[in-house]
Amino acid sequence: RIGELSRRTGVGIDTLRAWERRYDLLRPQRSAGGFRLYVPGDQERVAAMSRWAPRSSRWVNPRFYREVLRRGFRG
Repeated sequence: RIGELSRRTGVGIDTLRAWERRYDLLRPQRSAGGFRLYVPGDQERVAAMSRWAPRSSRWVNPRFYREVLRRGFRG
């Protein structure tokens, strides 16, 4: 669930939802009750994005995100 992913990564729930919408960073499955269900690779992607995302900005330039993808989320 999103709260668990937030606790594990230190990235806020609102930020996770924004990254899901804006950058297609996450593609969680949904439970029967509509809760987001994440796989282990999601935590790695979120951790990499949070390391590389500019701390002074509320959003990440799409070019920046493409660079994250190009690097394969290694950090």
